[in-house]
Amino acid sequence: MKKIIACLLLASSSIAFADNAYDVVENKLELKYQTMTDSNNNTMHIDDIDVKSLNGNIYVTLEMEPMMGDGGWSRFNKTSYKKIATQIADEVRMYTQNQGKVEINLVKEDNITDKKTLLDSAFY
Repeated sequence: MKKIIACLLLASSSIAFADNAYDVVENKLELKYQTMTDSNNNTMHIDDIDVKSLNGNIYVTLEMEPMMGDGGWSRFNKTSYKKIATQIADEVRMYTQNQGKVEINLVKEDNITDKKTLLDSAFY
């Protein structure tokens, strides 16, 4: 019972202190998609999810910050990734009550150089 009350307090406080309308959506997505696993059990760890809106279009950025390499992107099954990205887009549409297309960008950020590399970008 104490855990349920603590979770409810945490959820209500995150809603009360949200900087913009999409912070709540970001928090829900970050809880659900911390790790993505494909059909071959390859995993990618997502460090941050940003949701933005510009001119009525919604943009989602999935950020990986691997210490080395591409964070598993080269081994990850692209068909599985498209299914996961479609699920994310559907959830964003549901949370925002927007029926338009959602652009999802997968970005790898190098911790040492702060260089960002776009791995995938598509509308779903």
